[in-house]
Amino acid sequence: MTVLGWVFAICLVVCVLGGLVSGAAIGLGKVMDNGQLQSRGLGGLVGALIGVAVCGVIVVVLNFVFNAFGG
Repeated sequence: MTVLGWVFAICLVVCVLGGLVSGAAIGLGKVMDNGQLQSRGLGGLVGALIGVAVCGVIVVVLNFVFNAFGG
């Protein structure tokens, strides 16, 4: 369980960093008036948010299963 916890923590950190980079891409696209960069940044931000949601749901499900079966 410790290894699994570390894997999910690292995945969440990577998703947060991806969200920060995507936010920067959106800002740069706005400043440079580059619609393609903005849309790519928005896609990256949505992907990062989906990644955070998936990691969170998996952690909740694993905790429920682990606690339900007396682990």
